[in-house]
Amino acid sequence: MQKRLFVLLFPLMFLNCFQTDSVLDKNCKTFRLDPSDLNYVKERIVAADPEYIPAFNALLADADAALSCPDLTIINKSIVPPSGDKHDFMSYGPYWWPDPEKPDGLPFIRRDGEVNPASIDSRSDAPTLNKLINTVETLALAAFFSDKDVYAEKASHLLRVFFLDDSTRMNPHLEFGQAIPGRVTGRGIGIIGTRNLMNCIDAICILKTTPAWTAKDDTGMQAWFKDYLDWLINSEKGKDEHYYFNNHGTWWDVQAVSMALYTGQDSLAIAILEDAKECRIAKHIEPDGGQPHELDRTKSYSYSVMNLRGMFELASMGDKVGVDLWNYSQDGHSMRKAMDYLLRPLNGEPWEFEQLGGIEHYIDTNAEGLFLLLRRSANAWDAPYYEQMTGKLKLNKEMRTRLLFPLKTSMPEQLD
Repeated sequence: MQKRLFVLLFPLMFLNCFQTDSVLDKNCKTFRLDPSDLNYVKERIVAADPEYIPAFNALLADADAALSCPDLTIINKSIVPPSGDKHDFMSYGPYWWPDPEKPDGLPFIRRDGEVNPASIDSRSDAPTLNKLINTVETLALAAFFSDKDVYAEKASHLLRVFFLDDSTRMNPHLEFGQAIPGRVTGRGIGIIGTRNLMNCIDAICILKTTPAWTAKDDTGMQAWFKDYLDWLINSEKGKDEHYYFNNHGTWWDVQAVSMALYTGQDSLAIAILEDAKECRIAKHIEPDGGQPHELDRTKSYSYSVMNLRGMFELASMGDKVGVDLWNYSQDGHSMRKAMDYLLRPLNGEPWEFEQLGGIEHYIDTNAEGLFLLLRRSANAWDAPYYEQMTGKLKLNKEMRTRLLFPLKTSMPEQLD
């Protein structure tokens, strides 16, 4: 009886905890996410909709844990970049290993698809940056969905430490990204290591609706991203990455567009998005949907998913400025064809390309990433079929993606 009473009162408890006027309005410009989607999900959480409550509770648990996160900065690393300045980001190429034939292991040799732990542990700044982005995003979303200022205050503090405070800030460039010991001190392809900064930008846009994030903070962050975008466009490494032929080029576009939009350079963002039609979609996707530059990798399915996800991010940002990438097609080259191509293993068809670890293992362990593509496909093309395909994945109700991309299309009872 007591449990039933709690269930009945649950919606009322939520209504009393939320400020009903705390919504993202037309002045809140998130670029990856849709403010109306976030507002809708918040309404459903207030109504205790079981579709969203498990994911909301999981988000709050993560946010509560994040409140004890120590200050994050790259200046505490044990290695010193070639510049001598620990404020400079430094990372190592993930697939490069010491040469067992050489006493000192130098120069490193490449083993495609096999990740060297040095690229993902404390010897690299990449884990610190990724933790910062993930933590800030968690806290910002929790602040919005729960209306608890403590989350916004923590997120704002972490951002100031990492990007704005003179003593701890990261310098806005990636000259020493994906270094290869014995070969190079940095490479343009290291820029892909900051691809999730777009999530950080949307988190900042959400924080702007709270008292914790000030106009001074936003001015400082816009200046940081303007400087980083200038480096992306004009540095030799930035230019190398811009013209890279596979997912690296796609994710350069994603970063540049998100930073251009955040810093008020819409015309630049539109130019990059328009260019992506031919240079990314038409050149990266074959008429049958295959992505040849990804299919020749040892993790062909992983990289095909990764590249298409980047295109989806571009398409979402394109929606904000009137550039339609979802429906762009040149002689059959289109994102929808690429999405259908990735459905082959889910439909029991063989995957004829190399995938280290096996295609089934990848699908099982990356179900949320595939769910993200399928949900966004269902919404973008008003195609329930893609949503129904999510039933073939091992999913759980606590996935955060459910909060960020609610279903917009109606579902038929069964697959066509």
